[in-house]
Amino acid sequence: MKISVAICTYNGEKYIEEQLDSILNQKVSVDEIVVCDDLSTDKTWEILKNYKLKYPEIFKIFKNEKTLKSVKNFEKAIKLCTYEIIFLSDQDDYWYPQKTEIFVSKFKENPEMLGYCSNGYLMDENSDIMTEYFTKWDVYEKYLEDNPKNDNFNFLTQKGNFSTGATMAVRADFAKSILPVPILENFHHDEWLTLLATIPGKMGFISQKLINYRVHSSQQVGGIAFLKNSDYFSEIYQYFIFNTINDDFKSIKSRIRAQIDWHNKFLIYYKNNSLQQEQLKKKFFEELKKNMDLLKKKFPFKSFFIYNLDKLLNKRQLKKN
Repeated sequence: MKISVAICTYNGEKYIEEQLDSILNQKVSVDEIVVCDDLSTDKTWEILKNYKLKYPEIFKIFKNEKTLKSVKNFEKAIKLCTYEIIFLSDQDDYWYPQKTEIFVSKFKENPEMLGYCSNGYLMDENSDIMTEYFTKWDVYEKYLEDNPKNDNFNFLTQKGNFSTGATMAVRADFAKSILPVPILENFHHDEWLTLLATIPGKMGFISQKLINYRVHSSQQVGGIAFLKNSDYFSEIYQYFIFNTINDDFKSIKSRIRAQIDWHNKFLIYYKNNSLQQEQLKKKFFEELKKNMDLLKKKFPFKSFFIYNLDKLLNKRQLKKN
């Protein structure tokens, strides 16, 4: 299997060399590194040109004619990749030497899988591991241990995206077939790749921590990580548990609300009527029906009351195309 790496850069001079060196030092070598620079104003482009001179067979560097921003820039980088497996990469992380080896092994063992993502460590601006935090990947790993038959589509649409582009690799033919990424509020390319791969259940999770994911002072750490506290971890973990025989009214209702929000968010996308869009819409409604039927079965009177109250108040209502 030949490997492409898709990287998007913007004013990344401080950390880009550390990231590129870690990619070049993989046990299973990458075959090309495609970098799309989004009009950096620092020395990022000069650094990239030096790597291109040193490794002309590997580096393909492109400077955008206009600013594309993250989603469209990654879309461009993916399109420019030429090999079977595409690894997505941020500009400021660090890859452990065994990363590509483990991913490629997974793809070879499971040829039906469309993509994988992995666990990782957090590191600070000085490249030190942030041991005081656990991550959402840690929560998801624990969740999978207790729920090995979990439907990742449900997890993503009801609880949030468990995969991050910086930890992800996908089959090139799959990734290119689902472009462009819909332009939706607070929606990103990695979430789109994960969403489409989970419809047939073909996005896997690798529990090994294969990258250091950099957190800057300007970032909101809480979006991906939580301070280590056993009680808090338990609370977060309990939040992620669903579809159990002990489901209560509140948890099922919460899932239904999340699914309806997802449907309404994608209304504009459904209007394109492609095969993938129809598959996505069908999957949404199948999973929504399961939860609505479960609510009616377990709580017939309360579900009848809340359904009519929501309709009266126009809450949790499915919008129409």
